[in-house]
Amino acid sequence: MQPTVRRIGLYLLMVLTASLSVAGGYHSFTRAVAQAEMSHPEMSSAASAASAEIPMMTTKETTTTYICPMHSHVVQDHPGTCPICGMDLVAAEANQHADVIVDAATQQKLGVRVATAVEKRLTREVQTHGTVAIDQAAITHMSPKYEGWIRKLHVKAVGEQVRAGDVIYEIYSPELIIRQRDYLKLVERRIQLRQMLPDPGATENETVMMLAQESLRARQRLFYEDIDAIVLRDIESRREPLDIVPVRAPRDGIVTEIGAREGSFVRSETNVISLADTARVWIDIALYEDQLQWTKDGDELTARVDDPAVPEFTGRLHIVNTLLDSQTRTATARLEVANPHGRLRPGQYAAVNVKTQAHKGIAVPRTALLRTGAGELVMRHTGDGHFIPTPVHAGIESASWVEIRDGLQEGEEVAVNGQFLLAAEASMQDTLARMSSN
Repeated sequence: MQPTVRRIGLYLLMVLTASLSVAGGYHSFTRAVAQAEMSHPEMSSAASAASAEIPMMTTKETTTTYICPMHSHVVQDHPGTCPICGMDLVAAEANQHADVIVDAATQQKLGVRVATAVEKRLTREVQTHGTVAIDQAAITHMSPKYEGWIRKLHVKAVGEQVRAGDVIYEIYSPELIIRQRDYLKLVERRIQLRQMLPDPGATENETVMMLAQESLRARQRLFYEDIDAIVLRDIESRREPLDIVPVRAPRDGIVTEIGAREGSFVRSETNVISLADTARVWIDIALYEDQLQWTKDGDELTARVDDPAVPEFTGRLHIVNTLLDSQTRTATARLEVANPHGRLRPGQYAAVNVKTQAHKGIAVPRTALLRTGAGELVMRHTGDGHFIPTPVHAGIESASWVEIRDGLQEGEEVAVNGQFLLAAEASMQDTLARMSSN
């Protein structure tokens, strides 16, 4: 009973060792099998059969290599100069670059494939969000040109839609009553003077012309002081001033601010009502810090709000503020959008996709890039099944490709499948070599 339990325990230990060797390197598995065979000859045939099914992968450690201080991918086994910058190559530490050697049969079993670094025209799609906002140039502030009291306010709340010609508020102003009377006096004097002339049709009389010009200027002043044409005609027909004057909206819009209420005393600096014309709106776009390096003025973009009735908008990016907001850590860009039917509402959320301008660069398939705690790297294929972990500096990423700004040259090959096993094997070899050197 005891030998049977012992054999089962050793068998489980062998299976566990094999599992660990798949993640960290297949050479460990072969050593475990060899040790098990020497300790338990009765298991040699089973262990040999199991090891025959596992692909073999070895490593080759370079004891002395020479690399460029500026371009770490320039590596050779003898002194010299860098073909890129001309600097002298320096000796690297022993075992700094561990070759992983994989024969053709093992590459096929592990699914290891290689691809060539090529020059491509790359673009990056930046996905972010925006908010529909009011065009600040389309806001009208309605302030009185005189002192008075708001007798009635026809607008009740912010967000209310008004039309051009709607009465917004009614005001009582003694100052405005005096101006109306002055205007009516000029009109009355001109009428009386023309009636006194021998020829009622005479219009070239100097006094008549002067009174006509003065009354016209007074009328124009009243018009500038928010006395619209309807009120002026009413005053002229009645020949009496209005005590309570209605003030109408000069344009269509949405109420964005109410600065006074019924009974409020107002002056010329009082903003009674603010109206925003939404026939044209902004989409304020948030650009995060890492996105600013890719986007430029004029980049093509599309924006879509969460409303199936509103079509997708296209346009060009306009960066209005590159200073980062202290709270959101974003800069602001903008897209101006026509909104004739008012379907876009201020405050509405929009999904934005910015297509950056294309440029040429050395690129490899995205699957070739490994991101680790120590940085970005690829498994560079140097021929005859040799793979070397090579640090790189990645740039723009597209759907299938990633730009390599530094670390690779055009024409070099990298692993695009199975590179995780290769990198793990190389890392383990470096770790074991450092441990043995200590």
